Amino acid sequence: MKLRFLLSPLALAVACTSGRSGAPAATPSPAIAASARADSALASLQRLVAAGSIVADVQLGRNPPTAVGACLDPVAAARFELDRSLELVPDQPPVMIGALALPPLPESLRSSEARTGVVLARWVVDTTGTTIPASVTIVSSPHGLMSVQVCGAILAARFTPARDDGRVVRARVEMPVRFVQ
Repeated sequence: MKLRFLLSPLALAVACTSGRSGAPAATPSPAIAASARADSALASLQRLVAAGSIVADVQLGRNPPTAVGACLDPVAAARFELDRSLELVPDQPPVMIGALALPPLPESLRSSEARTGVVLARWVVDTTGTTIPASVTIVSSPHGLMSVQVCGAILAARFTPARDDGRVVRARVEMPVRFVQ
């Protein structure tokens, strides 16, 4: 149950960013529909998670999880890192809509030196203003649990798409996220 609580922001973010195909299923009540969407989101997340990622460490029970690296899929994240088309800095970079929603610092870190710090993350925003889940990478972090929280917050964030010469383009974003207690 604790694992599901840790992954729920990630699962919901993946469900929001992934396309849904087929006709919507009829459900008897909104509560059942919400539960089905959450289960579907968790299944989508599990399909994206690959060995060697930060979220895979959480699923395997590694405590603390790896602090740096790909959030979901190391191979896909490496492809985004090597994508030359993303080296272009657009005229108008993506802008976050609202604030980055970070959950509270875990109890286990509140009395440690890691309770304050900066997590540096890098990801790609697509032409619709959503984060491409496989592109999210944590570049530096003081603790693995902070990395997990930043991964979930980035996947749930929305942006205005980047523009270059008046057209909407994909763009790489690098941002420090500061934890303060």
